Amino acid sequence: MDTNIEKAVSLFGSQSGLAKALGGKTRQGHVYQWLHQMKKITPEVALKIEKASEGKVKAEKLNPEFFALLKSSGWERSKAD
Repeated sequence: MDTNIEKAVSLFGSQSGLAKALGGKTRQGHVYQWLHQMKKITPEVALKIEKASEGKVKAEKLNPEFFALLKSSGWERSKAD
């Protein structure tokens, strides 16, 4: 299991709690799939988790490949983030 998504689940009390915090079409089953690495966390979802967790779980940790690609193209996180 991915300890970063585990941290997000813990912050919201349960898989369902995290799904509810993310809103939209996100369901507990999605969170289960992320926890068990059955599906990758998309960059959009990674950013939503970071926002919902008030920065306690970083998007870069949830989808490191995407953020590595951004960084290699010159992207940097602003100091305000």
